[in-house]
Amino acid sequence: MKRTLVLLTALVASIATSQEPRPTDQPADPAPTPAPAPEPATEACEPVFFACTTQGDKRLEVCGDPVRYRFGARDDGSPELEIRGDFIVEERRHIRSMGDVVRFENDGYAYEVTEMTGSSGGTPEEAAANNFMGVMVFKGDQFISTVACTEPPTTNWGALRATQN
Repeated sequence: MKRTLVLLTALVASIATSQEPRPTDQPADPAPTPAPAPEPATEACEPVFFACTTQGDKRLEVCGDPVRYRFGARDDGSPELEIRGDFIVEERRHIRSMGDVVRFENDGYAYEVTEMTGSSGGTPEEAAANNFMGVMVFKGDQFISTVACTEPPTTNWGALRATQN
């Protein structure tokens, strides 16, 4: 019994001298603070006169006030290429096709955003040219390349013509 009494005394002494944690104003593991919503890198470009997606999910647009040509997107959302300034809108007619074109020029290059529709006659290359929607790139008068839309574009050629000086 003496042994039990010694053990009880030791137990009581250890409980009496131990310290319990005191309550604090902050929890031990605070909930993580959600990250703020990212700010858009560029403002919306409106009104939209021509817009489509190209290969590689790149965006091709003619939009805004003032009117500008925009292509692609960087990681921050800004376009890879943006040209503001003078532009020419015209309707073009060829033997087997017709459509609308807006041309922007920058540092010796010209970018013609095009929506051409026509017959599928002739060679496959002629049929493709007769029904091209996208951008054609020129350096001076020399043709460089095309980037085609992968889907039919959203267009408003009449509103674009109305913005020309």
